[in-house]
Amino acid sequence: MTRRQNVVLLIGVFLLGLAHASCARVQSHYQLPQLAAADPSFLLTLEAYTSAAHAGNSVDVLLNGDQIFPAALEAIRSARKTITYAQYFYEEGPIGVEVAEALAERCRAGVQTHILLDGFGTP
Repeated sequence: MTRRQNVVLLIGVFLLGLAHASCARVQSHYQLPQLAAADPSFLLTLEAYTSAAHAGNSVDVLLNGDQIFPAALEAIRSARKTITYAQYFYEEGPIGVEVAEALAERCRAGVQTHILLDGFGTP
């Protein structure tokens, strides 16, 4: 090899090593940071990972079915233009029937409704 090729090879190895060392300290985007909902950076982190919270919108953290389903039903029943409803686990029962009836009522009222239920998580 010529001296020029050696220099180019050495620079290439150095740059690869530098790139590897700088990337080794970056936290994987597959691993979520440990944050409590009350942490000031919680909503910013949620937005960064999901693009769910944008300027002008608000987020309420709902912790269980006692909080989730009344809020979901209120949102469905108050919809005037569109509804996009997606749920992983949906099963028969009083809440499932109430959600289905609320969605059907909004459809009959002319609200454009899109529903996505997971085929694996929904029996």
